[in-house]
Amino acid sequence: MNNWFEFLIGSVDCVDVLIRSGALLNVYDCNFGTPLHAAVFQNQYKCVKRLLQAGANVNATKFHETPLHLAVFMNHIESALELLRFGANVFLTNNSGKRAVDLLKKKSGPLYEALVFAQKQPPILQDLCRQVLVKNQSLNKLYSLFYLPQSLVDFIKYEI
Repeated sequence: MNNWFEFLIGSVDCVDVLIRSGALLNVYDCNFGTPLHAAVFQNQYKCVKRLLQAGANVNATKFHETPLHLAVFMNHIESALELLRFGANVFLTNNSGKRAVDLLKKKSGPLYEALVFAQKQPPILQDLCRQVLVKNQSLNKLYSLFYLPQSLVDFIKYEI
């Protein structure tokens, strides 16, 4: 289904239906980019989070602009922080050669601090493992093979 963009006007329920129906999470539209780009543009934090939990590519590009670039430029702080939590690459540059931190209008505050911190700290191994499981949508496969404690499932799904 390529009509993601019609449903991303704030309805996380519609996003859930599309995800459960097997819609492509990283489908690309030349006007909007990916569904994640559209959700960030619309400042729909809950949709952003749900797409990321379902395995949307946090570093997808639309003409070299990632969802993080868009969130920072538009000052959508919640979405930007969620993208960082899901492993957005702070070193990627847009067409102008600018990283997300370079797009900030104000060089202070929680978003600035989070971007600077992400540039200085290497990713934690447990976060990298979690990102791989989410990206490859492997949680259901693991769950069918082993009994996983709910706390581990919640951690992998970024629900804690």
